[in-house]
Amino acid sequence: MYKQIARTIYLFITTPAKAWKELNSENSSEEKALNNYAYPLIGIGTLAAFIAGLFEGNFINFQVGLKNASLLFISCFIGLYLAAFLIRWFYEKHMKKKMLFSTSMIYVVYSSTVIFIINFLTQLTDGIFFIQIFSLYSIYIAWEGASELLEIEDSKRAGFVLFSSLSIILSPVGLSYLIKLLMPAMQ
Repeated sequence: MYKQIARTIYLFITTPAKAWKELNSENSSEEKALNNYAYPLIGIGTLAAFIAGLFEGNFINFQVGLKNASLLFISCFIGLYLAAFLIRWFYEKHMKKKMLFSTSMIYVVYSSTVIFIINFLTQLTDGIFFIQIFSLYSIYIAWEGASELLEIEDSKRAGFVLFSSLSIILSPVGLSYLIKLLMPAMQ
């Protein structure tokens, strides 16, 4: 399974168009996208957040590790569903066609590839904050997915990709901020 995840990550980072074509030919399901791709990547990022939090400070701090892991897990997990909901809503409103939630979820999961990798790397390398800029590569992955998976015509693709990319990138960030705002102990 992890070999397949690594291969999929490699494809989406190096050649997103080829990755979307391959995914489209496999007739990927929402269950496969979540269980065999998104959840393991969220889990690896959460584990990295827990381990990094354990060794924060001068002694082992289980509470900080658990807090960091919980915050990352909740924001990523709910962020996937929020982004899929928003993208489906936008698609149906502006494209005047119905979209299955499962299709929207597949689009969000694979377009979030770079974000999963960034979550993992930022937990391991706390001092390198500028790595977040690479999340903009999700725009290109979403661009290719909009034409391959969703078959959006070129004239409407730019607006759709802009909205979907902002939803994919900002949903976890906004949820993390909201959680910290509502629960000050999570900071």
